[in-house]
Amino acid sequence: MIRKVILLFLIVFLLSNICALCNETQIDINTASLEKLQEITQIGPSRAQQIISLRPFSSVDDLARVSGIGNGTRLNQIKSQGLACVDKDTTPETPKNNEIELTETKENKTIDKDNNHQGNKTIYAKISSEFKFK
Repeated sequence: MIRKVILLFLIVFLLSNICALCNETQIDINTASLEKLQEITQIGPSRAQQIISLRPFSSVDDLARVSGIGNGTRLNQIKSQGLACVDKDTTPETPKNNEIELTETKENKTIDKDNNHQGNKTIYAKISSEFKFK
């Protein structure tokens, strides 16, 4: 009996990782609305908002990043329900070869001690959550 349960769990786990496309009955966690996300077990208004703010996700397993879900029972319940998915078209691409996207903001004005205006430009680096340094 225990072997059957473990086997069933492994099949569900493997299928959730193999299937890259969402079907018409599933909910893509990268594009779903706040209301739609709440149809997923263990997801209420607060967690749905966290999911939206933490997007994009590369797999359902990434929901472990959401406060209160983690890698334990709640994540397993979400995966077992089979409703949550990540469509491969909404999966983020990981940067290649230490690529970092730089964006330049508009010019900020500062005033020095002699009241001369000087323009400073600030550059911010956006690094994907999937980016890993070696």
